[in-house]
Amino acid sequence: MRPKDVVWTLRLMVPLRMPVMLWGSPGIGKTYMAKQTAEELDYNLIISHPITDDPTDYKGLPFAVEINGVHQATFLPFGHFMHALDASRPTIWFFDDMGHGVPAVQAAAMQLIEERTINGNRLPDTLTFLCASNHTTDRAGVHRMIAPLANRFGCHLDVEVSTEDWQAWAVVNKVAPEIRSFINFRPALLNQFRPDSGDRAFASPRSWHKMSMILGT
Repeated sequence: MRPKDVVWTLRLMVPLRMPVMLWGSPGIGKTYMAKQTAEELDYNLIISHPITDDPTDYKGLPFAVEINGVHQATFLPFGHFMHALDASRPTIWFFDDMGHGVPAVQAAAMQLIEERTINGNRLPDTLTFLCASNHTTDRAGVHRMIAPLANRFGCHLDVEVSTEDWQAWAVVNKVAPEIRSFINFRPALLNQFRPDSGDRAFASPRSWHKMSMILGT
């Protein structure tokens, strides 16, 4: 699906609080699409990275409380989970690189995405989930998504690279005209990711944007 069609779909699905999963190769702009959707809908945006998370991050820290003179254990929300619980206005909670999370982390996120409740802490109706990942065939260190989590999403969208969409984005985001002209001349070089190449660096929409920043210095 072309990026502009992905954003159009997200603008439809997010207000319905329907969780969406984006799939695509590294560097093609999945994170930017989440940011663009939040901006266009006037939503707040929380970005989590499951690769750095532990399963308990979605449960809370063990904490002792006193109830009727008896000490009991509970879980204290913290970090992004705490911010999500406090979301008083429309908010997207974006799990970037969900596939990099180990199965135990995916399983913990599964309960939040489907039930929206964990340990008695219920997420507000103002919150919508959005996730993104590389494909397992991209050889990007992605774990296979556990089936119960995959089934929680309202839809799975495969993001493609579109030179036309990128050129429109590049104009709005003031990408260097030299780069826009070069890509117009050699559109196949917009994205050169090849899972089997072994290259340490490769051309992608993200890397061309970084090059534009270098040229602007």
